[in-house]
Amino acid sequence: MVNRNYVLPEFVGKNTLVIVSSYSGNTEETISAHKDAIKRKARVLCISTGGEIAKTAMKFKQPWIQIPPGLSPRAALGYSFFPLLVVLSKLGLIKSKDKDIKETIQFLKTKAALYSNPESIENAPLKLAERIRGKFPVIYSPTEHLDTINVRWRGQIAENAKQLSSGHVLPEMNHNELVGWKVLTDLMKQMHVIFLKDVGTHKRVAIREEITKHIVAQYAGMVTEVTSEGKSLLTRMFSLIHFGDWVTLYLAILNNEDPEPVAVIDFLKGELGKVK
Repeated sequence: MVNRNYVLPEFVGKNTLVIVSSYSGNTEETISAHKDAIKRKARVLCISTGGEIAKTAMKFKQPWIQIPPGLSPRAALGYSFFPLLVVLSKLGLIKSKDKDIKETIQFLKTKAALYSNPESIENAPLKLAERIRGKFPVIYSPTEHLDTINVRWRGQIAENAKQLSSGHVLPEMNHNELVGWKVLTDLMKQMHVIFLKDVGTHKRVAIREEITKHIVAQYAGMVTEVTSEGKSLLTRMFSLIHFGDWVTLYLAILNNEDPEPVAVIDFLKGELGKVK
């Protein structure tokens, strides 16, 4: 269970493993949840570059995985994510993912060489960035495996390209959002719908995707499908994450924006710091 709140769910207790993950180690709500875990005498594992999370971990003699500093948190996804797989494997909670990790790393290296060349006619992320420039991207994906990747795409479009987007998952959006594709005809023409697809999707959800695509294509300015690549689920998931990251990097350039600074977030943190 992923908890992004200041407090932990009520079920957390002495037999609960709480993984406290914050790249800087100074994320306000994560620090609060960390303190809550200690209060409830939960078992705690920390992942950060340092900060208050590391200080608290050392104070209470909690295991702490130190990851490399100096990056934007969104650029350190690998450092934050892969230690979790190793730890869960060592705890016996999941099978070893070493083979899948090796496949994923090799895949990403190969694709990075391709995606980093803006002159390549096979640079699909750049082509997609050019198509969604000046448009409102709407990301749809299956809820299984790809729901968090959907969130990643939206977050990267916002942070890197400084551009808004929206998204939803199937089958849930078939029960509500799909009905909204009707009234705002002029606005919908400015929307570019992106379907994230994977071979592991439930067959009924895959059918829903096709029907949904034909429905929204009647209203949206354009519809694009991005399909995962690779053998293992891990590689397929990261293929979509990697693809999306490159899309947003190129979109930032096309928007004449520096992808790294997040001035408004810095302002927000500063304002929060004034209120105790």
